[in-house]
Amino acid sequence: MTTACAICLAALRPEDEAFLDACFHHHFHFACIRRWAELQLEQPVGQHAPVLACPLCRQPFVSVFYDCQDSAYRRHDFLPQTAASRRHAARPGPGAAAGGGGSGSLPLTVHHRRRRAVYSSAMPAAQRQRLEQQLLGPSAAQRLDLRAFVVRELQALMLQEEVGLVAQHVLATFQNAASGAPATAAASAAGKPLFAKAAKWAAAPPAAARMTDRQPLQRAGSGAAGAPLPSVVAGLQAAAAPFIFEHAERFAWELAAFATSRCSSLAAYDRLSQQSDATAAAAAATEARQQLQDHRQQQAAAAAVDRQCTAHAAAAATARRWLQEQKQEQKQEQKQEQEQNQNQKHKQKQMQQRRQKQEQQQEQEQAKKQGQQQERRQEQGQRQTQGQEQEQG
Repeated sequence: MTTACAICLAALRPEDEAFLDACFHHHFHFACIRRWAELQLEQPVGQHAPVLACPLCRQPFVSVFYDCQDSAYRRHDFLPQTAASRRHAARPGPGAAAGGGGSGSLPLTVHHRRRRAVYSSAMPAAQRQRLEQQLLGPSAAQRLDLRAFVVRELQALMLQEEVGLVAQHVLATFQNAASGAPATAAASAAGKPLFAKAAKWAAAPPAAARMTDRQPLQRAGSGAAGAPLPSVVAGLQAAAAPFIFEHAERFAWELAAFATSRCSSLAAYDRLSQQSDATAAAAAATEARQQLQDHRQQQAAAAAVDRQCTAHAAAAATARRWLQEQKQEQKQEQKQEQEQNQNQKHKQKQMQQRRQKQEQQQEQEQAKKQGQQQERRQEQGQRQTQGQEQEQG
């Protein structure tokens, strides 16, 4: 299964992978993540120190591991060495716990990187439910390759090479829980440290601890006695928490899963885990593609609804414009009718005034004619009276 750079999305070969000190489950090209860090450092942050964050999970980091070949690697620091950039160095290593000298940085291998990436998320619920129903027998806790698994897991989590003392402490707790003995049985009654016996074992490990590829295994719980895995995991988590902190619970379940597996060797278990991871990744990719397809369908449906809404809005706007035009036309018609009515009224008034004026003129003419006639009659009467007087005189 080909890995891609999380920044440029180009194919990434295992030997070209670069990992941040904060999250080992994200893969980058060294040039890509270095440029990302340079761009973040160029941004002004005021009086505070610049903070580098992973492009995907946003966890802060200060250095990157790259050029990982077998057990060799190179490390590039983006910031000066501080307590934050060396937080794993401040944690007490196994050498410091026993009073001896630790080894410092770990020769990081591909297996270490892959196992460290496992602890970036919680164990799948289905796998954990299956484990909770199982019993841990003494035979499963005595696997010859159990120590190799524990050492590798602790190295990947603690980023230290010398973890033999912590590994022996974890194994003793695990085996005591499987056999039903108390977790502190390894400590002597005289008050010696719990790691005293483990230190001797780490100094000269037995030859039987070497891993064999064809070691026959018994299934967990097949013996006469067995301890419930949840109680074993709880004790193991308490024993490992001072060394691996928040990863203690997942580490305990991973150790229980390995001990109860049917794989004949650590290599076989790694192959099975990789296949499971690939299957899970394929399922996740299928689900992501389906979600993307559903999202695109939803976007297409939303776009169709938007188009319909736009069409409805355009139709409504057209209807509003038509209604406004109709109203304007009605107003104009009403205005024209009012003007016509006013004109008619004005004309009628003018005609009435003319008729009244004509009637007045006619009345005046008749009155004048009557006056003239009366004057003429008076004149004739006076003439007749004068004529009669003359005749009499």
